[in-house]
Amino acid sequence: MNRYSTIFLVLLLVLLTGSLWAQNQAAVHWSLMLPDSGKVSAVTGNARGLTQTHGDSFMCRDYANGPGPDQRWYPYNFNTKKAIMWGPDTTQNENIWVQFAAHPKAYNDFHADSMTIYLGAKGTDKISVNLWYDTHADFSNPVALNATPLAMKKDGDSLFTFILDKAVPEADTLYVRVYAWNAGPASNSKYLYMRLCTIYGTTTANPIPASATWALTSATGQTVATAGNVTAVDETLVNLNINQYTGYNGAQRLRIISAPGKNIWPANQTDQIDSVYVQFAVSPKAGSNFTVTMLSMDLGCHSIDNFKANVWYSKDPDFLNPVQVVYQTADTLHNWLPRNTSNTCQTVTAAPNLLILQGETFFLRIYPWVDNNPSESSGKYLTVQNVLIGGVSESAPMPSSATWALTSATSQTVATSGKVNAADQWLNKMNINQYTGYNASQRTRIYTNSWPANQTTQLDTVFAQFAVWPKSGAKLTVNSVSLNIGAHSTKTMKANIWYSTDSTFANPVQIPYATADTVNNYLPDKDFPMAAVSAAPNVVVESGQRFYLRVYPWNVDASVKTGKYLTLQNVVISGLAEGGADYEMPVIVTNPVTYISTTFATSGGAIPSDGGAPVTARGVCWSTVTGPTTADAKTSDGAGSGAFASKVTGLNAGATYYLRAWATNDAGTAYGEEMTFKTLDSLVVPTVTTVAVNNIMVKSAKSGGNVTEWGGSDVIARGICWNTTGDPTIADEKSENGAGIGSFTSSLSALTATTTYYVRAWATNASGTGYGQVETFTTQSPAPAVLKVVAQDGSGDYTTVQAAFNDVPDFYTGMWCIFVKSGTYKEKLMLAQNKTNVVLKGENVMTTILTYDDYAGKPGIGGTSNCYSTAIEADDFTAMDITFQNTVKNDGSFADQQAVALRVNGDRGAYYNCRLLGYQDTYYAWGGHGTVRTYMKDCYIEGSVDFIFGRNINVFDHCTLHVNRQNGCITAPSTDATSRFGLVFMDCVITADSVGFNDVPITSFHLGRPWQGRPQCVYLRCEEPATLSPEGWTVMSTGLNPLFAEYHCFGAGSNFFGRINGGIQLSDAEAAEYTLANIFAKTSSPNLGFDWMPEKPIFTDVEWSKGPESLPSVYELSQNYPNPFNPVTTINYALPKAGKVRITIYNILGAQVATLVDRQQAAGRYTVRFDGLQLGSGTYFYRIDAGEFHQTKKMLLIK
Repeated sequence: MNRYSTIFLVLLLVLLTGSLWAQNQAAVHWSLMLPDSGKVSAVTGNARGLTQTHGDSFMCRDYANGPGPDQRWYPYNFNTKKAIMWGPDTTQNENIWVQFAAHPKAYNDFHADSMTIYLGAKGTDKISVNLWYDTHADFSNPVALNATPLAMKKDGDSLFTFILDKAVPEADTLYVRVYAWNAGPASNSKYLYMRLCTIYGTTTANPIPASATWALTSATGQTVATAGNVTAVDETLVNLNINQYTGYNGAQRLRIISAPGKNIWPANQTDQIDSVYVQFAVSPKAGSNFTVTMLSMDLGCHSIDNFKANVWYSKDPDFLNPVQVVYQTADTLHNWLPRNTSNTCQTVTAAPNLLILQGETFFLRIYPWVDNNPSESSGKYLTVQNVLIGGVSESAPMPSSATWALTSATSQTVATSGKVNAADQWLNKMNINQYTGYNASQRTRIYTNSWPANQTTQLDTVFAQFAVWPKSGAKLTVNSVSLNIGAHSTKTMKANIWYSTDSTFANPVQIPYATADTVNNYLPDKDFPMAAVSAAPNVVVESGQRFYLRVYPWNVDASVKTGKYLTLQNVVISGLAEGGADYEMPVIVTNPVTYISTTFATSGGAIPSDGGAPVTARGVCWSTVTGPTTADAKTSDGAGSGAFASKVTGLNAGATYYLRAWATNDAGTAYGEEMTFKTLDSLVVPTVTTVAVNNIMVKSAKSGGNVTEWGGSDVIARGICWNTTGDPTIADEKSENGAGIGSFTSSLSALTATTTYYVRAWATNASGTGYGQVETFTTQSPAPAVLKVVAQDGSGDYTTVQAAFNDVPDFYTGMWCIFVKSGTYKEKLMLAQNKTNVVLKGENVMTTILTYDDYAGKPGIGGTSNCYSTAIEADDFTAMDITFQNTVKNDGSFADQQAVALRVNGDRGAYYNCRLLGYQDTYYAWGGHGTVRTYMKDCYIEGSVDFIFGRNINVFDHCTLHVNRQNGCITAPSTDATSRFGLVFMDCVITADSVGFNDVPITSFHLGRPWQGRPQCVYLRCEEPATLSPEGWTVMSTGLNPLFAEYHCFGAGSNFFGRINGGIQLSDAEAAEYTLANIFAKTSSPNLGFDWMPEKPIFTDVEWSKGPESLPSVYELSQNYPNPFNPVTTINYALPKAGKVRITIYNILGAQVATLVDRQQAAGRYTVRFDGLQLGSGTYFYRIDAGEFHQTKKMLLIK
């Protein structure tokens, strides 16, 4: 039934304190007065309102008239900006109305009970009003609030009350409109009065969506983001650790910790390992319970096929009686997780519907293992991403309290927890006199300092009061009161303690207590412990009520006393709060202010928790005074949790600003830490520092810089510059190394030996170029070429290649040649990163073999990256006439048979006339420290599957590529996306056995397949056999957009138009880009320091030193070796000091037939080679002349 009534305000107040407020009361109030105007003036409970709006022909003229004063409304044309005549009208005008709107907070329903408003008229009694409500924004289905038009009081207003009785669900809004018309004569000076509008009702809390999400990406790491009323901890790893974020879609890669420094999965494992798992945990916030309704995660594996994982959950902290999450992968036979090469993952979901009470925790665990592998394995990974634990939270009684410590540090202030508010201690006709009571408690006295004589009971006007009340919309059950009470300087002080929920303290309840004085119950003096008083009121304090605790002291004495004190400490009122808002303000962090210019800067923030309610707005705010708020200058940067960036604009040059991030939800606006920054006075050049020069060689060195300040505009280029005269600029020699602020590294190249250089970093912006401090260095002199011989029979310097590798000095500046005599050397070899400029030369490519038999699945190896036979980590390495081999065949007899013969990680490596023999993964262009360059000339490379693979830039020039298994694949590039080139084959010959090593005829193989990154593989002018598949290319990983191309290839297997899986034919113009100069230029990858062009070492007329042993003390000329010889022999000699050296060869007649050395030489040990190919057999003499040393020896040439 629709009805209205005009009542006295006192009746309204009675209504407010009656039954309506016994529920979760809520109200929205518009004062309709300045300064609020039409804005919402106040809200209570979980209701919200919108700013007053109006029809197209109605305007509020002012707030200057009426008894309120009231708003004055009249018809108005907003186009002509003139008042409109109204009247005489017989009914409401659809364009003349004023609207009020109320809605529930998030996760609440609102029941609108009633509405009150003052309405009246100015200058007439002919204005009438109708009120309607609707829950549609377009007001398409209104309901009347009055049965007949309401007549407005002339020159005054009256309070009207309307019964709404309308349910407004969450996300809906209640709209109430006031329509007015003038039934009197036409006029533009008659007005509707309006003020003090309030919509009353109650709210009911709904379950709140809540979740914890672990993205597990390189950007988020192990951190968790929560929404709703839950808390969570970061990912916990038990006997697992993280190895990069390179799983499918950038997922986290986890491996076992089998022992310190070991990552080996056990063999023959058919079930989970209980001590190896990853755990995720979430708990409801205090005052909430959490029902877990949803679990989701993306699982997979990396570098292996046979990998499994069990998923369990429990709310027991000891993980007793867990529940398993059952899922099925695409592998219906084994239920193995999808491998990264499949470009997919297994999304595991479950609906536990498990209630987690406050104080409890929900645990989710994933137990991974390598399934049923016959051998131990390493380099195998579980991949995890997008772990979500979701559900709904509901309000639960929240432990809540108010504590007054009453110490000198806290004074009268209160500390609260939970859903309560409290007031600081109030003293009525008392004051504080120090904090020197027992245990430094508060000492209070009567305000006159004179306690009356003959007082036998409390003084009703002398008391200390403590008050606590529930937060809006909540109710509090006070179940505990406690305090410590005593006296000071008197043994006759007494006190009564009472509590009440009535503000006038009517009908209080007394708390009885007993002191140590069993006769009079006097309070203990300062030398004795205070009396501990406690009670359990179990009083319900409704929303809008307060709980008051009072202490009434008096002193018992026959005369007036001064200097007597009541002492109080540790007053606590606690209980359980229910209802009200189940959320709080967001947690927000302010980002540092960067890129500061004259008028703008960059900042932002991160919101790890939304506080339980959605973040509806966020940004940064700033001011020239501390404590900026959203009322100051601000940005608005979207909504929701997570990170955001902000552009701070409109600043003044040379000014100091204070900035902090902000975020708003239904609980209010929260602020992050305050940052202080000063804008630039003017745009300047960047500030840059120079990195000390390092890795100084004969022709190269390394340096770099750090751009610490951008100068107010973008740093468009940066690098280092150098010269030999001092204070270098970018007009001198320079490198360019990207843009922007931050650190960078640079290489100096084409330097001159034994020369002093000056170098400094530079950075350029719109204002110019800034320079760092000048660093100086001197390049080294070339060291003598050193020859070391490896021979298994002991005739050389070493019997093993690794021993020769180990003795190479770090960063040697000359050629260090290791000559390996024929033989099969079974060694696992590593040339370390600092051992540069090594030439490894075999006696014969067919008979000098470096071999080993590790494979990826071999126990203790650690996967493909570590299953090499030979690993070259050093830059500027050359190999010639030698074989690199791994003998493990991928015949399927056991798992993980990847077996690398050669792994390359050093830049500027060259291989001439070498053989690389293997099966799966023969040659690994690894680039573990970043992309490097390798050149192979006239080499033979053999394998079965992916036998040339990796990220490096490689040129294969006139090489033979030999396939030794059916359905093989030559390449599997994983080229960096920033590299211009990948694997490039020039003028190569591709061959294949007729029958593979496994006795299966070879009828088909492929040129390559994409592995990782942005794969690139190009064949130029290569001969392709008939057994090459017409498809050309195949697929291992999808979605990588590879560049697979051929150009003018020929032979029975060439197919210019039938290639699939991305294979293309290059145009002439495109192929012209594939030159050694382009491919090996520093611009081919950001990881490269300078241009490079391979040069094959020349050994003719090389003066061989024996290396940097201690200098000889005497001159020596050794017997040549071998002797007799045919036709080549070597001669060793030693120089104790520098000087002119001449070594000559004479025949039996004394005629000079050759000069081997004729130049100035430094002190040291040397080796020189003599080739007698053009001489006949016979006796010859070799002579040294060095300073005062002269010696001749005989040698025999036999042909």
